[in-house]
Amino acid sequence: GMPPLYPQITRMLVPYPWIMGMPPLYPQIMRMLASCPRIMRMLASYATLSANALNIGALPGITQPGRLPSLRVVGQLSQSYIVTEGSEGMYLVDQHAAHERILLERMVAALKARAPISQILLTPIQFELAPREVEAIEEHLQQLEHIGFALEILEHSTLSITAVPNVLIKQMNARSLHELIADLTAPEHVGHSETWEEHALANVACKAAIKANYFLTVSEMREMIEQLGQTNAPFSCCHGRPTMVHFSLSALEREFGRR
Repeated sequence: GMPPLYPQITRMLVPYPWIMGMPPLYPQIMRMLASCPRIMRMLASYATLSANALNIGALPGITQPGRLPSLRVVGQLSQSYIVTEGSEGMYLVDQHAAHERILLERMVAALKARAPISQILLTPIQFELAPREVEAIEEHLQQLEHIGFALEILEHSTLSITAVPNVLIKQMNARSLHELIADLTAPEHVGHSETWEEHALANVACKAAIKANYFLTVSEMREMIEQLGQTNAPFSCCHGRPTMVHFSLSALEREFGRR
C-alpha cells in the first residue's frame, strides 16, 4: 500500500541507520518526504533511472514462463543474495547470476527479432591496442558489430568505440571495454560446444550484470525474480553456475533440531 516512490526514498535513507532504526517514525518520515514537491521531482527523475538501471524489461520471444516456483522476496543477504520464500522452503538467489541469465536471454531474443541492440555513445571510448589485438579485432569486426558494437581502428593502433550493446551502457569505461574486447577476440576461449556468438553474449551479459555488494530495493528484487521466471533456463547463469540454492523446510527443521 506504499506509494510507488517509497522504495526510492528508502534507498536514500539506508545510509542513515539511525533513521531506518526508528519504526514508529518511519511512516511519518515517508509522508514528510512525499509532501515536499522538490524532493518528489528529484525522486521521480531517480525512479526513471532506477527502473532502467538493471536493463530488465519484457523479454521478447520467451515462451515458457512460470517454470520457477512462486517466490516471495524476504530481503537481501550481504547485498549479494536475494532471500526468497516458496511453498517448499527457502531459496537463496545469486543476484549476479540471475541478472546475467536475464540479460543473456534478452540479447538472444533481440538478435532473433532483429531488434536494435546498440547504444550510441555520446563520446567515443578510445584506447591503444597491441599489434596482436589489432589483428584479432580485424578478424572479428563483423561479429562484434553483429552483437552491438560499432568500432574503428584509427592511426597508431587506437581503437575507437562509438556504440556498445545496450546492456553495457551502465558498465562503460575504457579499461573494462578493453578487457571485454580482448576476451571476445581471443580464440582460445571458444570451446567446441559453443559458437563464438554464444561465448560473446555470455561474456557481455556477465560484464553487464550487477555484481555482489550491490544494494537492491525490494521492488528491484521482486522485478528480478519475476523476470528470471520468464527465462528459458532460470536455474543457471551463462556459465552454468546455479542461480539459486534451495533449503527445504525439512532440512531447516533438521538444522534446528526439530526432527
